[in-house]
Amino acid sequence: MKDNRVLLGFSGGIDSFAAVGLLQAAGYHVTALTLDMRGDSALLEKARLRAGALGIPWRMRSVRERFEREVVDYFTDSYFRGCTPAPCTRCNSRIKWPCLAAEADALGIRHIATGHYFRITSAGGKRYVTRAADNRKDQSYYLWDLPQEILDRFCQAYSSGFGCSSSKNSGFSRLMNPITSSKPSRNLEKSSL
Repeated sequence: MKDNRVLLGFSGGIDSFAAVGLLQAAGYHVTALTLDMRGDSALLEKARLRAGALGIPWRMRSVRERFEREVVDYFTDSYFRGCTPAPCTRCNSRIKWPCLAAEADALGIRHIATGHYFRITSAGGKRYVTRAADNRKDQSYYLWDLPQEILDRFCQAYSSGFGCSSSKNSGFSRLMNPITSSKPSRNLEKSSL
Protein backbone atom coordinates (compact mmCIF):
# COMPACT_ATOMS: atom_id res chain seq x y z
CA MET A 1 0.00 0.00 0.00
CA LYS A 2 1.56 3.25 -1.16
CA ASP A 3 -0.04 5.77 1.25
CA ASN A 4 -1.25 3.82 4.23
CA ARG A 5 -1.96 6.53 6.80
CA VAL A 6 -5.52 7.56 7.62
CA LEU A 7 -7.05 10.11 9.98
CA LEU A 8 -10.19 8.69 11.56
CA GLY A 9 -12.95 10.80 13.11
CA PHE A 10 -13.08 9.10 16.51
CA SER A 11 -15.79 9.54 19.15
CA GLY A 12 -14.62 6.49 21.07
CA GLY A 13 -18.00 4.83 20.49
CA ILE A 14 -18.68 1.43 19.00
CA ASP A 15 -18.62 2.52 15.36
CA SER A 16 -15.36 4.46 15.44
CA PHE A 17 -13.76 1.84 17.70
CA ALA A 18 -14.61 -0.90 15.18
CA ALA A 19 -13.51 1.30 12.26
CA VAL A 20 -9.99 1.24 13.72
CA GLY A 21 -9.97 -2.56 13.49
CA LEU A 22 -11.30 -2.56 9.93
CA LEU A 23 -8.78 0.03 8.77
CA GLN A 24 -5.87 -1.73 10.48
CA ALA A 25 -6.94 -5.06 8.99
CA ALA A 26 -6.79 -3.37 5.57
CA GLY A 27 -3.20 -2.27 6.26
CA TYR A 28 -3.74 1.34 7.35
CA HIS A 29 -1.93 3.17 10.13
CA VAL A 30 -4.71 4.96 11.99
CA THR A 31 -4.55 8.27 13.84
CA ALA A 32 -7.70 9.22 15.78
CA LEU A 33 -9.17 12.72 15.87
CA THR A 34 -11.90 13.72 18.30
CA LEU A 35 -13.69 17.00 17.73
CA ASP A 36 -14.72 18.77 20.93
CA MET A 37 -18.08 20.27 20.06
CA ARG A 38 -19.67 20.81 23.46
CA GLY A 39 -16.91 20.77 26.07
CA ASP A 40 -17.91 17.39 27.50
CA SER A 41 -14.75 16.29 29.29
CA ALA A 42 -16.15 12.80 29.98
CA LEU A 43 -16.67 12.14 26.25
CA LEU A 44 -13.20 13.45 25.43
CA GLU A 45 -11.61 11.30 28.13
CA LYS A 46 -13.51 8.24 26.88
CA ALA A 47 -12.17 8.80 23.36
CA ARG A 48 -8.62 9.37 24.62
CA LEU A 49 -8.66 6.21 26.74
CA ARG A 50 -10.14 4.06 23.98
CA ALA A 51 -7.60 5.28 21.45
CA GLY A 52 -4.90 4.47 24.00
CA ALA A 53 -6.35 0.99 24.52
CA LEU A 54 -6.05 0.45 20.77
CA GLY A 55 -2.49 1.80 20.74
CA ILE A 56 -3.21 4.50 18.17
CA PRO A 57 -2.23 8.19 18.28
CA TRP A 58 -5.07 10.45 19.47
CA ARG A 59 -5.65 14.11 18.77
CA MET A 60 -8.38 16.50 19.86
CA ARG A 61 -9.50 19.76 18.31
CA SER A 62 -12.01 22.19 19.77
CA VAL A 63 -14.74 23.27 17.36
CA ARG A 64 -17.12 24.56 20.04
CA GLU A 65 -17.69 28.05 18.65
CA ARG A 66 -18.13 26.78 15.12
CA PHE A 67 -20.52 24.05 16.28
CA GLU A 68 -22.58 26.57 18.26
CA ARG A 69 -22.79 28.93 15.28
CA GLU A 70 -23.20 26.44 12.42
CA VAL A 71 -25.34 23.76 14.07
CA VAL A 72 -26.95 24.83 17.36
CA ASP A 73 -27.94 28.33 16.18
CA TYR A 74 -29.14 26.92 12.86
CA PHE A 75 -31.19 24.26 14.66
CA THR A 76 -32.90 26.67 17.06
CA ASP A 77 -33.46 29.35 14.41
CA SER A 78 -35.00 26.80 12.03
CA TYR A 79 -37.17 25.30 14.75
CA PHE A 80 -38.54 28.67 15.89
CA ARG A 81 -39.29 29.65 12.28
CA GLY A 82 -41.38 26.50 11.92
CA CYS A 83 -38.89 24.72 9.64
CA THR A 84 -37.56 21.20 10.02
CA PRO A 85 -33.83 21.42 10.72
CA ALA A 86 -31.32 18.72 9.76
CA PRO A 87 -28.49 19.38 12.24
CA CYS A 88 -26.53 16.17 11.59
CA THR A 89 -26.38 16.81 7.85
CA ARG A 90 -25.20 20.37 8.47
CA CYS A 91 -22.62 19.27 11.04
CA ASN A 92 -21.14 16.64 8.73
CA SER A 93 -20.75 18.92 5.72
CA ARG A 94 -19.71 22.08 7.57
CA ILE A 95 -17.77 20.84 10.59
CA LYS A 96 -16.87 17.16 10.93
CA TRP A 97 -15.55 16.33 7.47
CA PRO A 98 -13.93 19.71 6.68
CA CYS A 99 -12.17 19.69 10.08
CA LEU A 100 -11.08 16.11 9.53
CA ALA A 101 -9.62 17.06 6.13
CA ALA A 102 -7.89 20.18 7.49
CA GLU A 103 -6.31 18.24 10.35
CA ALA A 104 -5.21 15.49 7.94
CA ASP A 105 -3.60 18.16 5.76
CA ALA A 106 -1.75 19.58 8.77
CA LEU A 107 -0.43 16.09 9.53
CA GLY A 108 0.44 15.26 5.92
CA ILE A 109 -2.19 12.49 5.80
CA ARG A 110 -4.13 11.98 2.55
CA HIS A 111 -6.87 9.58 3.66
CA ILE A 112 -9.77 10.35 6.01
CA ALA A 113 -12.47 8.10 7.45
CA THR A 114 -15.26 7.92 10.03
CA GLY A 115 -17.47 5.21 11.48
CA HIS A 116 -20.47 6.33 9.39
CA TYR A 117 -22.44 3.64 7.56
CA PHE A 118 -22.44 4.47 3.86
CA ARG A 119 -20.71 3.64 0.62
CA ILE A 120 -19.15 5.69 -2.13
CA THR A 121 -19.72 4.86 -5.77
CA SER A 122 -18.16 6.40 -8.86
CA ALA A 123 -19.87 7.35 -12.10
CA GLY A 124 -18.94 9.78 -14.85
CA GLY A 125 -15.71 10.77 -13.13
CA LYS A 126 -17.47 11.76 -9.90
CA ARG A 127 -17.96 10.07 -6.56
CA TYR A 128 -21.32 9.81 -4.84
CA VAL A 129 -22.54 8.93 -1.36
CA THR A 130 -24.77 5.85 -1.58
CA ARG A 131 -26.59 3.66 0.89
CA ALA A 132 -24.77 1.31 3.22
CA ALA A 133 -24.92 -2.44 2.68
CA ASP A 134 -27.09 -2.69 5.80
CA ASN A 135 -30.13 -0.46 5.20
CA ARG A 136 -31.04 -0.61 8.89
CA LYS A 137 -27.78 1.21 9.74
CA ASP A 138 -27.57 3.45 6.66
CA GLN A 139 -26.42 7.03 7.33
CA SER A 140 -25.98 8.19 3.75
CA TYR A 141 -28.70 10.83 4.15
CA TYR A 142 -26.58 12.70 6.69
CA LEU A 143 -23.68 12.87 4.24
CA TRP A 144 -25.49 13.96 1.07
CA ASP A 145 -23.82 17.39 1.06
CA LEU A 146 -20.18 16.29 1.18
CA PRO A 147 -18.13 17.91 -1.60
CA GLN A 148 -16.07 15.97 -4.15
CA GLU A 149 -12.77 16.99 -2.55
CA ILE A 150 -13.86 15.23 0.67
CA LEU A 151 -15.26 12.16 -1.11
CA ASP A 152 -12.01 11.84 -3.09
CA ARG A 153 -10.07 11.49 0.16
CA PHE A 154 -12.38 9.03 1.87
CA CYS A 155 -10.56 5.84 2.71
CA GLN A 156 -11.88 3.07 0.48
CA ALA A 157 -11.03 0.37 3.00
CA TYR A 158 -14.02 1.48 5.05
CA SER A 159 -16.43 2.46 2.30
CA SER A 160 -18.22 -0.89 2.18
CA GLY A 161 -20.81 0.49 4.56
CA PHE A 162 -21.05 -2.74 6.51
CA GLY A 163 -22.32 -2.31 10.03
CA CYS A 164 -19.49 -2.56 12.50
CA SER A 165 -21.64 -2.28 15.61
CA SER A 166 -22.45 -5.94 15.28
CA SER A 167 -19.44 -7.80 16.60
CA LYS A 168 -20.91 -10.99 15.11
CA ASN A 169 -20.76 -9.52 11.60
CA SER A 170 -17.58 -7.51 11.92
CA GLY A 171 -15.35 -10.16 13.47
CA PHE A 172 -14.17 -7.76 16.16
CA SER A 173 -15.71 -9.39 19.23
CA ARG A 174 -12.43 -9.29 21.12
CA LEU A 175 -11.92 -5.61 20.35
CA MET A 176 -15.55 -4.73 20.95
CA ASN A 177 -15.92 -6.53 24.28
CA PRO A 178 -14.79 -3.59 26.47
CA ILE A 179 -17.33 -1.22 24.96
CA THR A 180 -20.41 -3.28 24.13
CA SER A 181 -22.48 -1.22 26.56
CA SER A 182 -21.76 1.94 24.56
CA LYS A 183 -24.44 3.44 22.36
CA PRO A 184 -23.83 5.23 19.07
CA SER A 185 -23.65 9.01 19.52
CA ARG A 186 -26.61 10.65 17.83
CA ASN A 187 -27.66 13.72 19.71
CA LEU A 188 -27.06 17.42 19.54
CA GLU A 189 -26.62 17.91 23.27
CA LYS A 190 -23.54 15.71 23.65
CA SER A 191 -21.65 15.69 20.39
CA SER A 192 -18.12 14.67 19.60
CA LEU A 193 -16.54 12.94 16.70
